[in-house]
Amino acid sequence: MAASAHHLAGLSAVIVSAAAVVSTAFGLFNSVLKDLMPQVPGAAQAVNVVAFGTLVLLMVLVLVIRARLPKTSQYLWAGVGAACLVAAMFVYLSFADLVRARVYQYPPVSAPGTEQKPFVSAPYHEAGKKRAEGMDVATAVSQFGGPALVNGRQVLWSEEALAQVVGQFVRYYMALAFLMTTALFVVAIALWRSIGAGTRRKPAAPPSTA
Repeated sequence: MAASAHHLAGLSAVIVSAAAVVSTAFGLFNSVLKDLMPQVPGAAQAVNVVAFGTLVLLMVLVLVIRARLPKTSQYLWAGVGAACLVAAMFVYLSFADLVRARVYQYPPVSAPGTEQKPFVSAPYHEAGKKRAEGMDVATAVSQFGGPALVNGRQVLWSEEALAQVVGQFVRYYMALAFLMTTALFVVAIALWRSIGAGTRRKPAAPPSTA
């Protein structure tokens, strides 16, 4: 009976941890990180698939190996979580460099209250270099009709070059989703195991002597 109750408590902890991870990961992608990430085709689908796929895989692994791990394994869980957080930070810094190099705000600021949105650019082809000479990306795009026209007619960059940059963004989204989901889930499990281990080690109260 006690073993069943312990197993049920462990399963509940895994489910609660998973729900917390889903809420936190999607909260980050839809709030803090949203303004830094341009909307590119396939990005939302990539984040959804990788986040949920990683979460399901982690839940299966936890349920399979949870009972076989030594009592000190919460330190291993914490170490894996910390490593994933560090890796996520390095990926994010590389992603931020790509944003600075390949994202422009459109339309150019011409009047107070102008609402700008981030768009992805690509390296200029030879004709694009001549056409955009002396202008920043947003101004050049504005001069030639806007993002849809520039991308559709390949005025400044080729369709293939733009697709390569978009692919880079999608891969960064997938890496961030994987690392953040893994880190948050592993840290949650480590905390749960640590609390559970502390509860099991709590000494029983001595019998009262009347």
